[in-house]
Amino acid sequence: MKLNVYGSNVFFQDEPQLPQYYHSTAHTPPQLPNKTILFALPQGTIEHYVKILGTMGLERNNRAKQLLELNPTIASQNGNLLTQIDGSVRTAPKLRRLVLEQNRIRVVQNLDELPHLQLLSLSGNLIAECVDWHLTMGNLVALELAQNKLKSLKGLRKLLSLVNLDLSCNQIEDLEEVDYVANLLLLKSLRLTGNPLAGNVDYRPRVLARFHERAVEISLDNERGSQQELDTALVLSALLQLKQRQRQK
Repeated sequence: MKLNVYGSNVFFQDEPQLPQYYHSTAHTPPQLPNKTILFALPQGTIEHYVKILGTMGLERNNRAKQLLELNPTIASQNGNLLTQIDGSVRTAPKLRRLVLEQNRIRVVQNLDELPHLQLLSLSGNLIAECVDWHLTMGNLVALELAQNKLKSLKGLRKLLSLVNLDLSCNQIEDLEEVDYVANLLLLKSLRLTGNPLAGNVDYRPRVLARFHERAVEISLDNERGSQQELDTALVLSALLQLKQRQRQK
């Protein structure tokens, strides 16, 4: 099976042995053969792509959406089955969105050849650490890691393109872990609700304080800081900076 990219859409060239779930000539790009399958994959690989429905802008094409009514048998293979990100994902080098939620993935791999990847959603997996992800996912704009097993955020510290980061419902306890992502200058939205640290007294201003003068720009758990929270964060920020200077002496 050959993957073809036409504009912002993904097509899979027809093969006689594949079930033609979405065979259509009306939406076939002129440079592709008349017989083209749109998002029809053999059973062994459909589990890797079944939720990448919006990957190449398909969500912006209403007519294409109608072709993406997946066979229920295929759709049921997506959740709670994947234990790894298979190397077959490399066959889509122009991939912009990858959604692999509610599986059993522990290690994130095989994404080093996806330079255009901007959104990665791995919510509901078993990921306990993220080691130097910037080396393979340096262009991510949105990263969703809710409901995993993360305790440390050190591996995210150089994802300099991140704007939206969802870390809700993990196992983050130490407020100092926030420093790793507070240094990401483009970050605007951070979700930490459901972590142990979210149960701390003055949780919100204490997190916002880690962003120092950028606290006013940050949406924490889908909500900007109130004036009272920002005032408290300003005081806490000054105390943090004082401690840092004392350590440097």
